Amino acid sequence: MPVEEVSSASQVLIPAVAAASMVTIGYLANRLASGKPLLEYRPRVSVPWPLTAVLLLQVLTLVNVISALVNMGRATELPSNETFIMSVWSGAFTMSGVAIATYFLLNILAGANSSDLGLPSSTRELFADVGLGIVAFFACILPVSLLDGLLHLLVPSETKHPFIEQMLQGDSPGMFAAIAIAATIPAPLFEETAFRLVLQGWLEKWEDRLTGFTATLRRHEPMRPEGILELDSLSSASADIAAVEVNASPQRRLVTWLPHGWLPIIVSATIFGLAHLGHGWAPVSLIPLGLVLGYLYQRTHRIVPCMTLHAVFNAFSMIRLWLIISEP
Repeated sequence: MPVEEVSSASQVLIPAVAAASMVTIGYLANRLASGKPLLEYRPRVSVPWPLTAVLLLQVLTLVNVISALVNMGRATELPSNETFIMSVWSGAFTMSGVAIATYFLLNILAGANSSDLGLPSSTRELFADVGLGIVAFFACILPVSLLDGLLHLLVPSETKHPFIEQMLQGDSPGMFAAIAIAATIPAPLFEETAFRLVLQGWLEKWEDRLTGFTATLRRHEPMRPEGILELDSLSSASADIAAVEVNASPQRRLVTWLPHGWLPIIVSATIFGLAHLGHGWAPVSLIPLGLVLGYLYQRTHRIVPCMTLHAVFNAFSMIRLWLIISEP
């Protein structure tokens, strides 16, 4: 792309996204001012998968983070472009495979149905979920970008995202294509499955049991307060919704000043941020993004809005990175 076109694209794209973000934030602020929730709550039942499923995915994520940090510490120079592209494609296929396998295993071993897995029930709901994710992107892109820019301005980080370092060494169309695809498809697919669906979904069940919130119980699923700390059985509870008021308030809160449902959001958002250790200030600046993603899941209990927001966020970051690197 000619230098003039790159400069023009930068001058148009970033201000346009910032303006759309401010409009979206203004609209949401007006909803709050009028006494309406940012997003209507969708009733649900507790997820059927056990703590073992949660731990397995989190351990896989932890191993990946530690492995990446160890490799960064040992590396004396960046790998060749060909080696790097191969590693990107390998990681992309691995993440996609693990995520897809998770859905099948949760269905087969834990008896999770499409609603438990956060999947849309119709084509119309699918498009609505995608639209919701795009709106959420515009709502959070400006605050998250400003926080990230402020952190880098006040305390410049010595480490950069591996993708950025590799592209600064010498970008190519093949490298950018591999990175862009990995960032916009496998990464959101795996991370939203691991952090929102599996982790946050289980944390919501755990919080409900500790607070005596029975509205999300499945039929034949006892409270068993004395067994809360025990690992759940892999056998599935019935998928039927218990005959209780789904919008009833919990008997108490685990944290008095924190609304019910927000502790799982905060925990999943924090772990989501920490999963990006070694990427400069990303672990800090991505926690607010994780809060938005967690809120989306908590209100809808569907995974497509979260994946869409995550994918569009990463796509915008990749486009912005390409424009920055391409400028003289």
